[in-house]
Amino acid sequence: MRLQSVVFLSLGVVSSFLISSCNDDRKSTDNEPQELKTHVVDSTSAINAEFEGKIFSIPSPVQTAILLKQASGSFNAELINPAENADKYSTTYSRALNLGVYGADLGYATLFGQQKESMNYLKALQTLADGLSIAGAFDKSFAERFERNMNQQDSLLIIVQDAYRTGDNFLKNNKQKDISSLILAGGWIESMYFACQLNALQSNPQIIERIGEQKQSLETLLSILSGYNTDNMNDALLNDLNEINDLFKEVQFSYTFREPVTDASNHITTLNHDSSVIMSDELVVAITEKISALRNNIIG
Repeated sequence: MRLQSVVFLSLGVVSSFLISSCNDDRKSTDNEPQELKTHVVDSTSAINAEFEGKIFSIPSPVQTAILLKQASGSFNAELINPAENADKYSTTYSRALNLGVYGADLGYATLFGQQKESMNYLKALQTLADGLSIAGAFDKSFAERFERNMNQQDSLLIIVQDAYRTGDNFLKNNKQKDISSLILAGGWIESMYFACQLNALQSNPQIIERIGEQKQSLETLLSILSGYNTDNMNDALLNDLNEINDLFKEVQFSYTFREPVTDASNHITTLNHDSSVIMSDELVVAITEKISALRNNIIG
């Protein structure tokens, strides 16, 4: 399993499983020599993945997880959507979005070693997955496996990744990518909510950098949601995200090119460019307020 897929669970479980499964569709055939593949690693802060042929840029999972933990210092239960809310989500739309939200919440609780909270969110995920007819992803065997590895954080993240891959494969095979796109949106929004709220508690230039880097991610997310807007189900969500996107248009970037370094023996190219985000304090506050309002509307 790719390291980037595993560790990104700590911030946005659902985004990771959707991106990973879309990449799986592009696996080489048996005739393609695996050792000839070249992997590009960005040493700054972004990972580029693909959803339906569209590039989706996400912050470096390792760096983001470290930043969030450094910024907060301890687990903040007030940041996450209460697990008991799962029973009140009764529509496909609300279940899919909040499955994404709870995926990020589970990752957050797991990152901080919150065993009781992690089990509560596992049950919440089971409830929503059952409502979406993908209960097999979070069945009894999954719960038992999760509980057995409760003290092994890395193992837990891998286990949840496997479950989400199973659920996403079901949705893809049954032509329900509209639901997958909503799960992706829920995970992105909750992850952004974490970053914005933690920065609001104590301003952190590196977290602000991560927030600003989501400019391209949001544009791609809007494109995905527009493409799978079955019966105009996503209209309200698209309207809210477009308002946030209008704010992100004010985000500016500075960029300094540096020659990439290639490790020919291992077929790895490392990009060493420097980039930084330029955002006013007022813009950060405005984005935080919009993200918070949207997220709180989603969780009801």
